[in-house]
Amino acid sequence: MAALRSALILKVRQRTDLVGASYISDAEISDWLSYSLAELYERLVTSFEDYSVVYSTQTVTSATATGFTVPSDFFKILRLDKSLSGSAAANDWVRLRRVNIRDESNWNQALMLRVGSSARAYGYVLVDSQVRILPQSEVLGTYQLLYYPTWETACLSADADPLVTVGPPGQNWEEYAIVDACIKACGKAELDPSLFAAQKAALVDRIQSIAQNRNAGEAEPPPANEVPWYERGNTTWAPNGVWIGWGP
Repeated sequence: MAALRSALILKVRQRTDLVGASYISDAEISDWLSYSLAELYERLVTSFEDYSVVYSTQTVTSATATGFTVPSDFFKILRLDKSLSGSAAANDWVRLRRVNIRDESNWNQALMLRVGSSARAYGYVLVDSQVRILPQSEVLGTYQLLYYPTWETACLSADADPLVTVGPPGQNWEEYAIVDACIKACGKAELDPSLFAAQKAALVDRIQSIAQNRNAGEAEPPPANEVPWYERGNTTWAPNGVWIGWGP
């Protein structure tokens, strides 16, 4: 149910019998819808089914930098890669692992040199609006950031009366925002919001159950902590000469 914001405002007025009510302005209903749409979008993003993902290329050219600043519409990070060749066109991305901020000092340059580590970036830390590359000595290069944008970027057109669409087309998930705005309108108009509250609860159950498992027909992905083949060591052999797999 992709719809213009003005159409959503009208639906709220019609369902609460507030068409023409001057003590509730369209701007106020629009604010309620913005809050409710953001809440709906957060439910989709936190289902981790990748409904709205942006690919962004970031290049660091200063050797004294600690990393780079996230885009202005950044909401949540999904993945960070670094190009082995320094060229986005080469498509030779290697995933960097998230490092706990409490462990950041374990990846300092002096320590990496002391243990004789190979020269490559190993991980990142997200601090406020900064993505810090670890170790800092390997900060130069080209990165591919996959992230969820803010809801306004993901769900609104740039028109004065924007087109609103959240989730898969035709699923009518924008109904969540209409019902939630009706609850707020009832609060101001001193009306009984129980019908809309029940409708919202039913929509929450529906959206949470449907939003997940978009790849239900496919096998489960490998565990997140599985070590990729390119980060494994040499092959390991048992004492009897039988190959038993990759080494640590």
